[in-house]
Amino acid sequence: MLVEVQRSGLPVVLDEVPDEFVPQLAAEAEVKAREADRSAMQLMSDALDIEYRLPRTRAGLESLRIAPWRARQIAVLTHRLSVEAAAYVDARVAPIADTAARTRIERLVNEAAARFDAHEQAAAEDAAKQTWGVRLDHYTGTVWAGTSRLEIIGDPPTLTKVYDLLNTRAHQRLDPAKPAAEQPPEWMRELVVLRDRTCVHPNCDKDARDCDLDHIEAYVEIDDGGPPGQTRPDNLAPLCRRHHRAKTHHGWTYRRNPDGPYTWTDPFGRTYDVPRP
Repeated sequence: MLVEVQRSGLPVVLDEVPDEFVPQLAAEAEVKAREADRSAMQLMSDALDIEYRLPRTRAGLESLRIAPWRARQIAVLTHRLSVEAAAYVDARVAPIADTAARTRIERLVNEAAARFDAHEQAAAEDAAKQTWGVRLDHYTGTVWAGTSRLEIIGDPPTLTKVYDLLNTRAHQRLDPAKPAAEQPPEWMRELVVLRDRTCVHPNCDKDARDCDLDHIEAYVEIDDGGPPGQTRPDNLAPLCRRHHRAKTHHGWTYRRNPDGPYTWTDPFGRTYDVPRP
């Protein structure tokens, strides 16, 4: 029974309503009652989001243009948003839902949260700051003897710089070869591959190990006046051969932002954000 509509735009559901779905889900999926209960609650939550907050997604679902799993994915990603923010995402995602990657939907969700739910976003960030700090654990016993763990929690731009700096300094000490020229040493390539994981062009998922390492700011030969230190982790990114050519010959440009994600600009001036993996 639906008894009232909340500020979120969703109706309140009586506690006993999901119980009607649990036996059927348990029988069909052959899962335990507790798992079936969670599945029933999530199914109902997704259905209500689609019905009351995502009208364009619902229309695409009814016309068979949007697959049920994708409609539920949109519902899950937008559930925390206000009605206005969810409508913003719905209007932009529904027309491209059959082809858009999850990362693109996540970017729209974050954009909507910043635009429409700024107060809630600020409150969440303030709450998160309470967890910031540095923790050092020294393991004891035989398995982890001689091993310690350093955990740092803070804002992404600062920690990204710390991560790059620690890895660079550590490998410089462990591998004191001459400074890298245009081709990065193996340790630096491995650092960038593990950091980015895939080609950093929008919507490309080619494994970083199969990509070229590109100088974000084009490399200038030392003999031609190029400065030292051009080959460093924060100036390198993996690009598959196709997108490396697009950047070199076809007018695409990009930059790595201080907190780790990338921003691309196409030949027509449109921009695309690629989040951290």
